[in-house]
Amino acid sequence: MTMSKPTGSITEISVEDAAKLLGVSTRMVTKYIEARRIKAIKVKSKWFVDLASVEAFSQATGLRAQDHVIIKPIDPQINPLKDKASESSEIVNPKKKDEDPVLNENLEKPEGKNKSPHALACYRLCLQAFNMPFWKMAEMGEPQMKERLSHIQFEILENLGAGFYSYGDIKCYHYRKARGSIGAALALAYSREDISKKWEKDVFFVETKVLPAFSSLIKKVERELNERRKAT
Repeated sequence: MTMSKPTGSITEISVEDAAKLLGVSTRMVTKYIEARRIKAIKVKSKWFVDLASVEAFSQATGLRAQDHVIIKPIDPQINPLKDKASESSEIVNPKKKDEDPVLNENLEKPEGKNKSPHALACYRLCLQAFNMPFWKMAEMGEPQMKERLSHIQFEILENLGAGFYSYGDIKCYHYRKARGSIGAALALAYSREDISKKWEKDVFFVETKVLPAFSSLIKKVERELNERRKAT
């Protein structure tokens, strides 16, 4: 998590800043609070979120903003987290992960029943493609091309794994990045006629099997996210 703190020590932040730090919507932050995954206190209609709890939650789930985030201190005259005796305050403490009603829902856990990226058709198709001669640049004597493809392969697997173990919009973000890397490999192949012809079957497999599988996965996740948002 990358953030910039103003002068002074910050212990509680707003729901809006918590959402920025985690890279999720304010609605999701509220749900995490209600699910007792993030510690916060509600004063009237306003939540005061414990910053340390947000940071711990980020470390545990991998949720974090992709860009630099600046957070603002809440009015120093109000310190509800220290005033636990306040009658207008509702204290919410974290629960164990297996008691979490939010993260136990389909959109808040890895796809499928298996706790491994191997459950994804995209992942299996990628492994199949990576074993093909095209990705190894066999018999071509093309060290630079081979190195570039190796880097693209790493990017694909990295984002596939990150997407599998992420939640909500961040899941889509990583899957889109993986699909973009697949497109980069295809562009690299078609930039050289000798390569695209020599390994035409390999390139065809990536273009007609792997790439559509990613598009299908992304559409599925986006559809489920939209349905979840409508339901809330």
